[in-house]
Amino acid sequence: MTPEDLQSRPPGPLAGIKVVDAATPASAAIVKEVPTSSYGGVSAGPLDAIGNVLVVMTPKESGGVATLDISDPTNPVRLASFTTDKAYIGQFHRRYAFLIGLKAWDVLTNPKSIGSGTSPIGRIATEGSEYIAFSDDYLFLGHTRAEIGGTPGASKIPILGALFRQKSFERDESELVIIATPYLVRPVARAQLARPDDNFSPSNDVAAFFMNRVNKIYGHRDGPPVADADFHGTVGFIYK
Repeated sequence: MTPEDLQSRPPGPLAGIKVVDAATPASAAIVKEVPTSSYGGVSAGPLDAIGNVLVVMTPKESGGVATLDISDPTNPVRLASFTTDKAYIGQFHRRYAFLIGLKAWDVLTNPKSIGSGTSPIGRIATEGSEYIAFSDDYLFLGHTRAEIGGTPGASKIPILGALFRQKSFERDESELVIIATPYLVRPVARAQLARPDDNFSPSNDVAAFFMNRVNKIYGHRDGPPVADADFHGTVGFIYK
């Protein structure tokens, strides 16, 4: 396949499905191309092969599901298909095809009869959803958040204010980092252990505000008295 061949092909999902002989990955080759027109015009996004059935779901900015008979992998044949409103990336789980919306269709009980775009077996109204993941029978749905910003003052003008506003989307992600430092310690009896909050007693409001004291007593009951000590900065824990 030459670079000129690649440039002459329609982009992405418009080219439908490509069947690749991958028995020898070092010399994998395309053996069949299936245009979307041969299976109901469903843009090919995520694909799942279950036995002799290929489930086709759409990518973003499209909507639809198709099932194909792949008992002959080099000649996929349409079993059923439908298109629906624009959705985001689809996903398959157990015997169901999900399109973000969130709508679901049973596509394996009878792959030749999977319903229509207007008759899912279930739906949940979701706002700004983008991604799906499954664990057992739980579905995890990723969201985006719409943000509307604009020029202060001007963006609030009725009707004309729309000319001074812009809309953006943010995806929130967080990561948990745990840093552990090992120490070698000598075993001791539980009664000999001291906790940082042993004998903690918060100070009254007057001492806290005017004397900058966060506690009246702090330390282990068997240790030296520290009630009148001066503390600077973080004192072992945060008290709110």
